[in-house]
Amino acid sequence: MITARAALRTTRRRWLVALVLVGIGLAGAWTSLAVTPAATIHAGVVQAQIKAAPGSGTVVRTALGRAVTDDTLNAGPLQVQVAVKVHADPQVTEPQLLEGLNNARPRVIHAAVVYLVRVALGAIVVTLLLALLLFGRAPRRLVLAALTSMTVVGAGVGATAATTHVASFDAASCAHGWSRYAIADLPDLTPPAPIVQPPYDALASSNPDLIPVVLISDVHLNPQGLVFARALQRSTGARAVLDAGDTTSYGVPGEACVVAPLIRTFGVPYVWVRGNHDSAAFERTMRAIRNVRVLDRAGTTVAGLRVFGVGDPSFTPRRRTTPAVIRANAERVRASLPAALAQAPTQPDVVLVHECGMAASSDAANPGVAGVTPLVACGHTHRYAEKTVNGTTVLHTGTVGAGGLGAFALGGLREFDAQLLFFSSTSHELVRYYDVHGSGGTVATFTPHDLVD
Repeated sequence: MITARAALRTTRRRWLVALVLVGIGLAGAWTSLAVTPAATIHAGVVQAQIKAAPGSGTVVRTALGRAVTDDTLNAGPLQVQVAVKVHADPQVTEPQLLEGLNNARPRVIHAAVVYLVRVALGAIVVTLLLALLLFGRAPRRLVLAALTSMTVVGAGVGATAATTHVASFDAASCAHGWSRYAIADLPDLTPPAPIVQPPYDALASSNPDLIPVVLISDVHLNPQGLVFARALQRSTGARAVLDAGDTTSYGVPGEACVVAPLIRTFGVPYVWVRGNHDSAAFERTMRAIRNVRVLDRAGTTVAGLRVFGVGDPSFTPRRRTTPAVIRANAERVRASLPAALAQAPTQPDVVLVHECGMAASSDAANPGVAGVTPLVACGHTHRYAEKTVNGTTVLHTGTVGAGGLGAFALGGLREFDAQLLFFSSTSHELVRYYDVHGSGGTVATFTPHDLVD
C-alpha cells in the first residue's frame, strides 16, 4: 500500500491515475451495493424488500419462499432482487389485498429512488476512503474519485434501464411479473385434484340415449379445479362443459396466465359466462380461446342442447359495488330475461348464469324464467344445491376450485365439487345428474340424483 501510494503520488502517467480512479469507483459501487440495506415497501398486508446486485434480470423470492429468476428482463449490469412477504391475517380479504397492491406504485417509486440515493452516497463514501488511502489528501483527485463513483453508479442504473424490456411489465404477460410469481407458489397453495374414477353407469358409453355434460363454477384461480373438471369430462366422455364463471378472483390481467392454458386443453365445447370476479379483460381472453363459447345475453347449441347465458353485471373485487347495487343488478337481469328468451328463435334447454337469482326466483312479481325454462344452472354460493321454482329445476353447482386460493391463505380450501348432467337426447330434459366431489388427492365420490323416473 505504501509503495502504491508513493508511485501514484509521483507518477505522471495520467492514464494510470485514471485507471485507478475507475477501479476505485467500481470497488466503491460494488461495496455499496453489497452493504446498502434493501428498500422496504409496505402495501397493506404485502411487504416487499427491493435491492440491486451485479448481474442481469430479476430474482423474486415469493411469499412462500420460492425464488423465481428471470434473466431476460434486462441485460444488466444490475440485477433487481425482490423478497415478498404477506402477513397472515384471517381478516384480510382479496379486495383489500388487491387495493394494497394497486396503491403500492407511488411507494415503490419512492422506495426505489431513496434506495438508489443511498447506494450512490455509499459508493461515494467508500470511494473517498479508498482514494484517501491511495492518493492522500489530494483535493483534485478526491473530487475526481467521487465523480467517477457517481458516474459508475449512474452508468449502471442507466444501462440497466436502457436494456430493460418495458413490455415485460405488461400485467397480461405470462412470462414475467405478477403472473409468473403467482404461478410459482400455486403448488404449495392447493392440493392436487381429486382422482376421478367414474362408476360404470356414469359413463357416456353406458347411456347411449343420453347427452352427458359437465357443470362447473367458481374455479377462483385454482388450476387443480380445472384439472379435476378435465379429468371428469374425459373419463366419462361428457360432450361439453358448462362453466358458470368466477374463473378468476382478483380481477387483474395476469390471472389469465393461470387458467387459460388449462381451458385450452379441453377437447370439447366450453360454454362460459362471466362471474362477479371476472373482469371484462378476462372475458376478452376467454373469447379468444378457440374451444370457448362466451355467452352474454346470447345462446349457443352444444351437443344438441340449446344454452342461453348471461354474464354477471356486477364486478366486485374492488369492493366499489355495494350489496344493494349487486341485488339491484341481479333483479334487473332477472326481469329482462323473459323478454330476451321470447325473442330467441328457439327456447333454451338450459339458462346458464353465475348467480341463480339473476334468472329465477319465487318472487311472484319478478320470477324471471322460473316456469319458463326447464333448467337454470348456476354457481356463486360455493355450495351444491337443487330446488324447484315454479316447475323449473334450479341447480347450484359447488366450487370446482375448492373455494379458490383466497388471499394467499393456506388451509382454507374446501372440497372440489362438480356435476355430471345427463339430458335426454330426444326431449333435452335433464333426467339424471351426479354430484361429484372429493378432497384433494382422494378418490372423488359420485352421488346420483334422478329427476325423471
